[in-house]
Amino acid sequence: MSITAGHEAHEGERRRGPGGWYSQWRVPKRELVGTMQTLMQSERLKVASRLPEAETLLQELHTFPVRVTESANEGTGREGDHDDMVLAVAFACWAGENITRRYIKFF
Repeated sequence: MSITAGHEAHEGERRRGPGGWYSQWRVPKRELVGTMQTLMQSERLKVASRLPEAETLLQELHTFPVRVTESANEGTGREGDHDDMVLAVAFACWAGENITRRYIKFF
């Protein structure tokens, strides 16, 4: 999956890899974050307090802003801050909500 500045997600090239075929998805950052925020607001996304970095993740999730740039483009995140944990969760949320079962290999 790649983060883009586009307006909608799209499936790119399909490649063969270990265990089958894989798609390269290109997803706008605002769509990733929007999906995650929707799941948090509906309480479908929860963070287990036993996780070693639970407190850090919750802090980052609650302080991750959506901003409007000078050119009136919607943006996300904070200039210069690390957002790796937030984006990792956002990737998982987006994939869970948008990639159909035909792409998932069950053992």
